[in-house]
Amino acid sequence: MKKSLFTGVALAGFLSVYAAHDAEAASQTYKIKSGDSLSKIANVYNVSVSQLKEWNKLKSDLIYVGKSLTVSSPASSSKSVSPSSAPSSSDKYTVRSGDNLSKIASKYKVSVTQLKQWNNLKSDTIYAGKSLYIKSPSSGKTVSSSSKPASNNSAASTAVKHTVKSGDSLSKIANIYKVSINDIKQWNKLKSNTIYIGTSLYVKNPGSGSSKTGTSTTKPATATKPASSTTVKHTVKSGDSLSKIAGIYKVSVNEIKQWNSLKSNIIYIGDSLVVKKPSSGSNSNSGTTTPKPAPASYKYTVKSGDSLYVIGKRYGVSSNQIMEENKLKTTTIYVGQTLTIPSGGTIVQTSKPSAPVKTAVTYTVQPGNTLSAIASKYKTSVQEIKRINNLKSDTLRIGQILKMTEGELPAPAVLADGIFPLKPGTYQPYPDSWGNSRAYGGTRTHEGTDIMAKKGTPLYSITDGVVERYGWNELGGWRLTIRNHEGYRIYYAHMDKYASGLKVGQTVKRGQYIGTVGDSGYGKTGTTGMFAPHLHLGVYDKNYNAVNPYPFLVYWEQK
Repeated sequence: MKKSLFTGVALAGFLSVYAAHDAEAASQTYKIKSGDSLSKIANVYNVSVSQLKEWNKLKSDLIYVGKSLTVSSPASSSKSVSPSSAPSSSDKYTVRSGDNLSKIASKYKVSVTQLKQWNNLKSDTIYAGKSLYIKSPSSGKTVSSSSKPASNNSAASTAVKHTVKSGDSLSKIANIYKVSINDIKQWNKLKSNTIYIGTSLYVKNPGSGSSKTGTSTTKPATATKPASSTTVKHTVKSGDSLSKIAGIYKVSVNEIKQWNSLKSNIIYIGDSLVVKKPSSGSNSNSGTTTPKPAPASYKYTVKSGDSLYVIGKRYGVSSNQIMEENKLKTTTIYVGQTLTIPSGGTIVQTSKPSAPVKTAVTYTVQPGNTLSAIASKYKTSVQEIKRINNLKSDTLRIGQILKMTEGELPAPAVLADGIFPLKPGTYQPYPDSWGNSRAYGGTRTHEGTDIMAKKGTPLYSITDGVVERYGWNELGGWRLTIRNHEGYRIYYAHMDKYASGLKVGQTVKRGQYIGTVGDSGYGKTGTTGMFAPHLHLGVYDKNYNAVNPYPFLVYWEQK
């Protein structure tokens, strides 16, 4: 297995900067130690990386152990330099690495909206080294966190706010307050569904005078929960899809997704879904979408950026259904092509036509890359890249595909319908190990991607298809090959167990349980323990030529 590439510096190096602080506090210079970086030093001395580079005439972020750096402005040489935790009497705050508006607002007991208003910010993006007003420039007075947003409209003072907690999602919050996700996004000027713990969100129209309470701690008298006596559940079976289940219970795909807090149309065999609207009293109709059954068929003209997956998602049908309706042999479609959208889906009508789905600008991580270097190249911030890609740390992997802008990853020409073979949280981050050398079985290269997971972790079929190969292979151990309708083959190797009843020639459905992760292979039948448990995943085209599966995995994982 190829080890993940870690960027950044070790914690020990970070601590060494702070340990040296007392000795350096009275000096204008700092001697670089092992593990230091410009961002770490800038953080300690409450300056920006740009300032350090300017004062020391540095043309890059590269620094060397033992070199002395000026850590204060030469113009202020008479003053001792010491790191400070925050401005004490100033009305301004200098942004540090790792900061975001929510964090700064919480620290100074103001709202994100106030920070953006005082600093004329049009988005939540901020950069290390930038100075922000943390008090109103006109009044010089800070506003406590319980204060209501400043407005000349008296109705705004009664707006209801909700503080995001662990486990919250826009769908869950909208359900509690009987509003739509679009309402919450509009009232809080959100450009995506991503929210952060501790953020305060408007959950009642700030311009509406009908709200009765207005503090940030306001909660509904009772949270809306499905009443056990009126809740109907459906257990997902082989061949099910959200569209099919919605048709059976005469509800919309969007309703099923909302009731079950689903973020995509992917479902797994054995999952239990709420399929009847729980009894919750009258719902507000303000700003909600109105679903209506799709007509017997609907004509759609393909636009730039479309894929069968994107179109299917928009109309509540699967890519396979569109292909069958239009007698398509591959997932390739062309701009200007007219497609028939089959019945059974749900067209969601909103107050205005939905904007076309944007395709994200992407970047593939190269050796030596860091988030800060990539952010600088694309004129964005590290925090923004981490937000868009849902990164929990600064760690990068060579070959990793990062979104630089909001939008969906470009759909691959084939296998666009696929889903990730393991459930979220059951596997480790995986590098692109395509082409790596392998010693066992003679000199050869790695024709796949290895995904580390615990032995016994459930595996699910990536696509609909037919079992083509099954059983023992010296290199792959207990392995399984499934051929999809495009003629492409998905190869699952080193398995521990197969799902009951699997055999050559059997038809399987996307999301169907097929077995578990193991450590089998590299020996005679039944050999295990020659390596750590993992899934080796391979992709082969119609002619059985190996194709790098890594880009497909990234697409399936992020969609």
